[in-house]
Amino acid sequence: MFYKDTLNFSRYPIVSRLGVEVQVSGRSNLFARDIVHVRNNLQDSHIDAGVIVIPADEFEYFLTDRVANYSYAVRYVEKELREAQSYPILIAVEHDGSSDEAIPKKITNKGKG
Repeated sequence: MFYKDTLNFSRYPIVSRLGVEVQVSGRSNLFARDIVHVRNNLQDSHIDAGVIVIPADEFEYFLTDRVANYSYAVRYVEKELREAQSYPILIAVEHDGSSDEAIPKKITNKGKG
């Protein structure tokens, strides 16, 4: 509640609208559609900046075989769709690791007995 209690939002207008596409479960050709969505929304002035979140190369191991990874996305933007070099911002997400032990289940109903 820090922000709500200490900032007067009327003094801080919205200065930018961010469009975000998350690409972690689709086919790599859907990455091109994400770029088109970002481009169209930029051109129509619905957003001021566009971000596409994609798996890091190392994260790819945990996903289906057709998901675009960071290397693919950079190569696609730089080589195949050069018009997109000024947009979008590409952000890679990484898996936080794996374990031999399963995460314990949360007990939600202990019953009366």
